[in-house]
Amino acid sequence: MAVFQQDDGAAADIVVNNAVAWHDWTTVLEQDEADYDSQFRSSVLHNVLMAIGGPESASCDPRSAGRSSIEGSRASTGI
Repeated sequence: MAVFQQDDGAAADIVVNNAVAWHDWTTVLEQDEADYDSQFRSSVLHNVLMAIGGPESASCDPRSAGRSSIEGSRASTGI
């Protein structure tokens, strides 16, 4: 696992790499295949963006007028 650094060169305080798309709760065996696929893809995308740009690429920036940094990273990387 790579160690991410903040703009000032300090190591990131917290990195969470298990965020997934939200769907109504159900058991794994009862879950719709499309919901499972969506959760898997969102988890993989989150990890890819974290590797590309560090924690800032997968967080919401209040200065972005409602547009999350993850959307900007996706646009800049073609993902």
